[in-house]
Amino acid sequence: MIRIAINGYGNLGRGVERAVSKAKDMETVVVFTRRDPAGVDTLSAPTARLDDAADWVGKVDVCATTRSEERRVGKECRS
Repeated sequence: MIRIAINGYGNLGRGVERAVSKAKDMETVVVFTRRDPAGVDTLSAPTARLDDAADWVGKVDVCATTRSEERRVGKECRS
């Protein structure tokens, strides 16, 4: 099973979660957000603050992010 993290939950993040939910060999394990995680409603994945991305190293295989978000946060998802 490929474990996916989603960085940001705008239109693209929601689309990624929907696509991953249809793949039999993938699962969304976390959605990172700069907002209050309690206010982010996902399909089923837990949410975490982007500042806590380092806590997910080893628990995530792929971090899906937009180009603008990648420039903003640097290497958090790649640690």
